[in-house]
Amino acid sequence: MINLMKKIVFLLITTLLALCYTAQAQKSKPLTEEDFYELITLPIPEHIKLEVGGLATTPDGRLGVSTRRGDIWVVENPYMNSQTKPHFTKFASGMHEVLGLAYKDGSFYCTQRGELTKLTDTDGDGKADRYEPVAKFQLSGNYHEYTYGPVFDKDGNMLVTLNLAWVGFGEGKMAKWRGWLLKISPDGKNIEPLAGGLRSPAGFNINQAGEIFYGENQGDWVGSGRVTHLEK
Repeated sequence: MINLMKKIVFLLITTLLALCYTAQAQKSKPLTEEDFYELITLPIPEHIKLEVGGLATTPDGRLGVSTRRGDIWVVENPYMNSQTKPHFTKFASGMHEVLGLAYKDGSFYCTQRGELTKLTDTDGDGKADRYEPVAKFQLSGNYHEYTYGPVFDKDGNMLVTLNLAWVGFGEGKMAKWRGWLLKISPDGKNIEPLAGGLRSPAGFNINQAGEIFYGENQGDWVGSGRVTHLEK
């Protein structure tokens, strides 16, 4: 019995030492990006030129991709879980520089330069057959009048940001609400300006507390790129 107890104690001590050594080895190993995010490289067919402007996932696991060229593609099996290649379908086309994409209640929502658009596949063939303008924005024609979003808040309102024009400096007087964060009601009938002073607000989101943060692009009076908390 004594010999058996000695063997058990020895086994426990050996196991604890091994665990401590493993933990210490893992602690001393430098962390890499793969410790936080899984990186998946999708094989894109050669005939498809994406130039991605926005991404949106759907409840059934598909991935919507909007492009600077004015298209929206839907990717099936984007995570390649079944060891098969993803499949790309052109969902919508003919739009103007789509730099933002969201999905809600069976439809994609995207921002074109001068419009927030709702896209719906009503006949189930995998392609949008209804393009509905939710809200429209003024344009002067300046190349720098990019538009981003939408991001949905908890009440179903849509947030959109509008770039300033560029004429050697940021110019907001050439078209209405340029350089602003806007809140648009679900029916698109009400556009409320929330925050101004933006230059090139190329990305933004809402956290769980409902606070808005946006990424500003360096240039003009912005000395370097930054992430900023926005309030009304």
